Amino acid sequence: ASVSALAGSGSGVEPFGGTSGASPMVAGSAALLLEAYPGLIPAEVKARLMNTGYTDITTGPGTALAPITRIGGGEVRVDRALATPAAAWDDDTLQGGLSFGFVDVDKDTVVLHKKVRVRNYSDDDVSYSVTPTFRYQEDADTGAISVSVPPGKVKVKAGKDAVIPVKMTITGANLPGNFMSSGSSGADAGTLTANEFDGYLVLDDGSQPIHLPWHVLPR
Repeated sequence: ASVSALAGSGSGVEPFGGTSGASPMVAGSAALLLEAYPGLIPAEVKARLMNTGYTDITTGPGTALAPITRIGGGEVRVDRALATPAAAWDDDTLQGGLSFGFVDVDKDTVVLHKKVRVRNYSDDDVSYSVTPTFRYQEDADTGAISVSVPPGKVKVKAGKDAVIPVKMTITGANLPGNFMSSGSSGADAGTLTANEFDGYLVLDDGSQPIHLPWHVLPR
């Protein structure tokens, strides 16, 4: 949502939200990125915007943090997207987030793998510490999901790429009961949130951190 000029009023403003408000904001942000970096492909533009979004967002005043299925990479901060020296995305899908999808856990342990490509657009080498985080502590406390990366920092040379392997381990016995259905709970956002696990993979260089949202819906 935003406060936008009211057409025909001369000086009036009014709230402007929903996808009708978000679409022109993101399109304008993408245009600014392309003006600064005309060689970017659409996937790189999207990744830069997702990597640098503002994530401390709640579902309303005094409420819990909004789930990642609702906010993705967060609210667009085009100044951060312009300033970041690097961007990161799923090496296979080119998306600025890691979607592990819907997983039927038919074994005691299920292990999933992804690769994150980090591209350094600057003229200086960049080193990142890489930390997987959970959106909600109660999800981490279940022990059902773990996300891991190799230890140590990742160095990305100037103008080059680096690839980070990401491993997700799902422990079936620790998963909560699944209460989703196509009936009474079919459109209940709370039921979905109770069954999904999500967080951010944070790459921190000490000054301009970037992040990729991750998400999985195990059963």
